[in-house]
Amino acid sequence: MNVDLTSVATALLSLASAAVLAAIPVLVPAILKRLCVANDADLNAKMTSALDAAAGEAYNYALTHEGGLANVAVHNDALAAGTQYFVSKFADGMKIANVTPDSVTAMVKARLGVLLAGDPTVTAGKPGAAPVAVGPVPVAAAPAVALVAPVPLPVAVHAAPIPVAPVPVVAAVQVAPAQPAEVV
Repeated sequence: MNVDLTSVATALLSLASAAVLAAIPVLVPAILKRLCVANDADLNAKMTSALDAAAGEAYNYALTHEGGLANVAVHNDALAAGTQYFVSKFADGMKIANVTPDSVTAMVKARLGVLLAGDPTVTAGKPGAAPVAVGPVPVAAAPAVALVAPVPLPVAVHAAPIPVAPVPVVAAVQVAPAQPAEVV
């Protein structure tokens, strides 16, 4: 007696594949978290957000102190405040991304520059004094140039046409549909 289990195996395989596909979105992040593997895109978005907030903190610090960012001491203190803000809010992410406080200061400074570029009230500062000329700059005399009459260009010579070999044309071939065989 032969029993065909093909339909039973097909049904079980389709159920198993549906269960695996449903479990992937839940299991993969859990496994990555368990193995301490960071999701780079998520970590990058969180770091960018924290850097923007740290640059805002540095900007606010500079606005509330006399001299603003033009004062070197306030500028350095503002960067320190922004760096401290980032370190306090993103300490775990710094360990995962292997980011040092020195690199955080550079990143906060860069994000602060982006923030300042969008502020229409920020200027580049007072212009410095124009450089003073030391004396007259010696100028060499220009060399004499002889003017030459234009030379007439030769008239184009018309040569005999170049013979071109004819291209063979291939006729389209039509295939007749097959006729059904006669059953005798």
